[in-house]
Amino acid sequence: MSDKSHIIAVASQQFTKYGIASVSMDTVAERAGISKTTLYGFFESKEALVETVLKTLIQLWKQQINEIVEASDNPVQKVYKMYSNAIKELKMLDIVFIHDLRKYYGTYFKSYEAIKHYFVFDVVQSLLNEAKAKDMLLPNVCAQHLCEMYFLQFDVLIHPIYTKENYSHRDILYALIYPVLNGILKPEYRDAIDVVDV
Repeated sequence: MSDKSHIIAVASQQFTKYGIASVSMDTVAERAGISKTTLYGFFESKEALVETVLKTLIQLWKQQINEIVEASDNPVQKVYKMYSNAIKELKMLDIVFIHDLRKYYGTYFKSYEAIKHYFVFDVVQSLLNEAKAKDMLLPNVCAQHLCEMYFLQFDVLIHPIYTKENYSHRDILYALIYPVLNGILKPEYRDAIDVVDV
């Protein structure tokens, strides 16, 4: 791993765990085991580092989405796997990170919102529409409404739950995702979600 990649990894871990405002460039340099001079040689400012960290996270999330989309022919299973993965990712992303993006780095917060909209509307809604076209969903299900009213708010919904350590990944998946997806499937497709395959 190059010095720059190492710095990005360390900064990403620090920012997502503790928030951006509370992590100084001194802290990043110390945790990365480098001098501040070296750090500023790669990133001229904290804002430049935040921008790179967010771009790296978004690239990772898009790669994960693409891998899941390509892994199965079952559109509902793909949605289930994506939210299983999203729960794991959100567990590592403290809500303070998102608040700091919104408060101090508005342009980059827009990038976070853009990836969220891409995930929900370009990917999840498309997969639900595909399931509807395959006649897997109940006739009154509207993928757009489900995405607008539920899936778009998922990150906001899950963060307070994750602050309570007594809920596992599986608990959250079974409480918030499985019942919703299973509830919109026609009875003959209720076994279309492989809950073990996550």
